[in-house]
Amino acid sequence: MREHAKIRAAAERTLASGIFPAELSDGRPVALACTPDGLRIRGPETGVRIAYTSIRSIEGSPGRLRLTSERSDLTVAGPPELIQALHVELRTRGHLDAGPGQIPDMVRAAVGLEEDYLLYTIFGPFYELHAALLGEGADLGRPVTEPDAAVFQVGLTEVQRHLDQVAHVLPAFIRQRDALLVTGPEPAWLKSDETALRAALAPVQRAAAEVGQLAAQVQRLIDLDPAELPKVSYGGAAVSLGAAALVNPVFAVSGLSQAYAARSQGDQRRNQATAQSARGWATVLDRWNALVGTGLPVLSYVITENVFPLRWSAARRLAETAALPGVARRLAALDVLRRYPSGPGVPFRRGEIADHLRAARDRLPAPRFADF
Repeated sequence: MREHAKIRAAAERTLASGIFPAELSDGRPVALACTPDGLRIRGPETGVRIAYTSIRSIEGSPGRLRLTSERSDLTVAGPPELIQALHVELRTRGHLDAGPGQIPDMVRAAVGLEEDYLLYTIFGPFYELHAALLGEGADLGRPVTEPDAAVFQVGLTEVQRHLDQVAHVLPAFIRQRDALLVTGPEPAWLKSDETALRAALAPVQRAAAEVGQLAAQVQRLIDLDPAELPKVSYGGAAVSLGAAALVNPVFAVSGLSQAYAARSQGDQRRNQATAQSARGWATVLDRWNALVGTGLPVLSYVITENVFPLRWSAARRLAETAALPGVARRLAALDVLRRYPSGPGVPFRRGEIADHLRAARDRLPAPRFADF
């Protein structure tokens, strides 16, 4: 059913603008629709309309959304994607009440100048992998001390793929999203901004090179795993030893010597591999912790300095021609994305990761050039 074209199209329309099928906290099925006059909730023995101006708070978590208004406090449950889409729709309706004087500030946020939306977009997968390596009770500021080869190998591959998209796809994607905010044909300055943004994001390739080296080193360590080394066949040695002793007792001595030598060589090979593997993992983890702890905050500072003037200029130009509905939906989507994890295996919300990166960047010691 998921691969059926019409079903997929219907699901995309639902996530784009409703109607949203969900359940109340007591399990009753309902349908929610965002209409011009408010949020309508209908179901068996249920018929409620909540005006957008009466909504005091919206609290979302994966699979659940709590909506508090002047007269009601209700919680709806559903698939995470649907709950997130409903949250975006409600936030969009709230932004549509903005006046003309608020649009410039909204545009500046919508192009990624606030809340470090862009920094999460670029560096978020690093910290998601770091959290996965730390395991339960992960603290993003804590170093990884125990390797998980499988998680590390798969995670580094995904980070590499992500960085390739940052370099080759993200500038064009941002240009396309900016064009959606413009009323009328796409202006020529968007194309020049895409070229400048591609150059501004070039330092990300330094992180890509480091990730590539780590991925290759992790693969070598996995190949060096003692569990994968060929094992000595003691059973075969015992059988050949017994047959030789029947022919000539002298062979028993040489057979014992050969079996002992084979065993000693196997143990020695394993000890060497284990020691080499331990040293290799220590080096890999040191490099990874240094990258996440100090390398990425420095790189995020460089990217911010490169990208901020470009996005500030884009915000100023877009504020002159942008239509409020497009800006409201863009800003709502960015705001809601901060409030949810990127996937069920990630314990941190996107906003928590961006806040951690910003705090790490702000703690960087300032260099002193007193003798200049």
